[in-house]
Amino acid sequence: MMQVSQEKPELKKQALTLAGAVAVRGRFQLGPLEASLPFGQITVVVGPNGAGKTTLTRVLLGQIPLKKGHIRLQEREIHTARAEWRARLGFLSDDPNELLIECSAEELWRFCIGVNVLRFPKDIRSQMRAAMLRRARALADMLHFLPPARQPIAEYSLGMRKKTQLIAALCTDPDIIILDEPRNGLDPIGIDQMHRLLRALVAEGKLVLIATHDLAWALAHAHNFLVLRAGRMVLAATADEVKRKGGEAYLLDRLAQD
Repeated sequence: MMQVSQEKPELKKQALTLAGAVAVRGRFQLGPLEASLPFGQITVVVGPNGAGKTTLTRVLLGQIPLKKGHIRLQEREIHTARAEWRARLGFLSDDPNELLIECSAEELWRFCIGVNVLRFPKDIRSQMRAAMLRRARALADMLHFLPPARQPIAEYSLGMRKKTQLIAALCTDPDIIILDEPRNGLDPIGIDQMHRLLRALVAEGKLVLIATHDLAWALAHAHNFLVLRAGRMVLAATADEVKRKGGEAYLLDRLAQD
């Protein structure tokens, strides 16, 4: 299995903990949420439209504050160390048009890298910038993606935009990766490449959080499930537990219950 960065065994001992976490977005309340998200595993978030998946993503990205409760990584509150926390995140939106579409893929990656390296001391920024650019190119090789030189992203196909966006999310070597419907826009070969990449990220010790409506796909790839409905968490379980209780039928039952 190809690796795009060094394995970090210490990550696999960590978990992101949600303890009584409540967030409010307009009239919508998410929570309270209770869950532990292990590193080195894929946790899938499922729920009907309006369940709170996007709100949860925005909370984890630091765009919506908690009203009460805690989200902790190794006993540290993520919202009290926002800059450090954000630097450890990689995010893939479900909309590949959320890009700087007037620039090329490599220009976008260089921009993301340029912002991220500002967290490092000046004397190692060049070294870190070069390492991140090598990672971007390794990711492009893994996805069999050769970005057109100087061609703006606006002229790319949907699948090319998705790969460009994914590489932008991962090129800074984040430890926590949030993917919203990552297969959308990809052809069958692209989907297979995505699966290989997910396995590589897990092997490196990353925490991968995926929001999707595809229950069959989730059951084939997830280690853990979070099920949301109307802002409430109605299930937090391992994939093995879900499969023992009926798999997709069990998830559908949890989604449909009043």
